[in-house]
Amino acid sequence: INSKEVTMENKLKCTDLRIGNYVNYENRPFEVIEISPISLVVRKKIGDIFEMQHRALDVAQPIELTEELLVKIGFEDRKGYFNYSRVFGDDGDYCDSIYIYYCPRLKHFKFTHNIVENLDMQTMDLYNIKYLHQLQNAYYCLTNQELEIEL
Repeated sequence: INSKEVTMENKLKCTDLRIGNYVNYENRPFEVIEISPISLVVRKKIGDIFEMQHRALDVAQPIELTEELLVKIGFEDRKGYFNYSRVFGDDGDYCDSIYIYYCPRLKHFKFTHNIVENLDMQTMDLYNIKYLHQLQNAYYCLTNQELEIEL
């Protein structure tokens, strides 16, 4: 996101973020490792070394979800109505799996939680997820696990 394109809609607040979320500083993704009302401590892995920085919250930018980013974090192009999907969890019997589908045309996610043992299928559509940290937070709320991402 270009810093000139900042609006109230994509301005981050400390209450929007959790430790482990990714944000942009100067068009580079950083992982949030500490949060305060006015600043963040962030890190980026460069080779085998972590670069850590203390940065002002008001210059952090959300990372917009794009088809390229979805592929980078493990989604597969399915060439269907929901073009991108990713399965989280074990696909074997008697375990939970989360199927996440993204439709670029409609800009929304469909989360399907399948508890194989109970044959229980729950589906949730989420239309307001535009940024990576929002996807990370929705996934955590649904699974109580972090969305594994390496940028």
